[in-house]
Amino acid sequence: MKKFGLILLITPILVLGQEISIYGNHGMFKMQYAQPHNMGMFSFHMAPQERFESFDVQVGGQTTTDRRHYFSLTTGLSYAITDYFETRFHATPFLKWYEANDYPEERGDPYPPIGVKDLEIGAKGGYLFTIDEQTPMSYALGVDGYIRFGPGLSKEFFSNAWHNDSAFYADSFYGIAPHFPPYIPHDPDYGFTGLFDFRIGPFATHLNLGYLSTGLDKNPGYVLYSDMHQRPDYVTNAIGLELLPSEEIRILFEAYGMFDVDASQESLWVTPGLRFGARSVSFDLGCELGILNPDVNTEFWWKAFINFSAGADLVKKVEVHIPVAKISGKVVDSKTEDPIVATITFPGSDKEPIKTTPDGYYETTFSPGTYRLHFAAPNYRWKERGVVLKDGDQIVMDIKLNRKLVTKIIGKVYDIDTKEPLVAQIT
Repeated sequence: MKKFGLILLITPILVLGQEISIYGNHGMFKMQYAQPHNMGMFSFHMAPQERFESFDVQVGGQTTTDRRHYFSLTTGLSYAITDYFETRFHATPFLKWYEANDYPEERGDPYPPIGVKDLEIGAKGGYLFTIDEQTPMSYALGVDGYIRFGPGLSKEFFSNAWHNDSAFYADSFYGIAPHFPPYIPHDPDYGFTGLFDFRIGPFATHLNLGYLSTGLDKNPGYVLYSDMHQRPDYVTNAIGLELLPSEEIRILFEAYGMFDVDASQESLWVTPGLRFGARSVSFDLGCELGILNPDVNTEFWWKAFINFSAGADLVKKVEVHIPVAKISGKVVDSKTEDPIVATITFPGSDKEPIKTTPDGYYETTFSPGTYRLHFAAPNYRWKERGVVLKDGDQIVMDIKLNRKLVTKIIGKVYDIDTKEPLVAQIT
């Protein structure tokens, strides 16, 4: 069985490159980041997927090849209400198409069933903790929750989608049974996921662990009892690794699993990929590998994909500029130029005194204005400098202190007649 998937994620608003998962939230491929988008970020996502299966059939005594096509289109919206809370909605319409080969005779294709596979609403909350801004190093904790609905097929629209799906499941076209899996509606599914991020320098790792409680599957009225299989509950789990060699590219690796609680079986998908980003758009290239999947007869399958994503910031952020100036320098001995540990005060200002480092260096910031800097150290004569500072000034002020002169007098006090030593007070 040949399987091929193509996922294309595009948006009509190409304003700021985003990092949107297939499911529409801030994340990698299937898994999510703990930290939501910044407040006001609006994202639109659209992810088509097409898969076909080829099989040989007999027509007019000759062998020809027909195809079964499965097409779905995940679309949705997400919006960050605050820096810590993000909401989303998505729907997945689908289409089944039977492609009849026109050799050795023209047969035509039956009208395809069209419907909505699921509707989902969800929300995510998360908070970023910064450990070191210089490295940088940070971690984030978050939680995601969602409700997923499985609506039935319409009998009024899309040329009676319910009837068409029934025909694709049970009827035959030109004497050939199509054997399409039927669409099974269901009661709402409920899921939640705990999220964790850790970043240090150009490296990042992400962890997801959650639970999916599936709703009761409903027979649409034309499915055999033997083909009805209630979906189990799942424990979902994922780990993602990122390497950021530059601001424009990310190397991604994701492992996503679903543990069948009833059958104690694990499904596992591994996805390596690249994410390219610019100011206006970002896109992913990757290949999803099905390593363990009880729902598929084969032990291994794959699908390649390309994702495009973008969003718009609907909240205009006003950056507040705080005027600041900086003075730095070194305090040394005027003759030897050895570093001096000095105390620097600011007469006429409420700014706290500072000390130089053991190497004599100092650095401090000011609001624009006029200041006096007083440099003092034990056994040295103090110095004072005045300066007028403007916003953005970066002034280097090196100071040389003169050592205090010390004269030493040594002598003896004694009686002039007896020559005996005396205890005397010298003033």
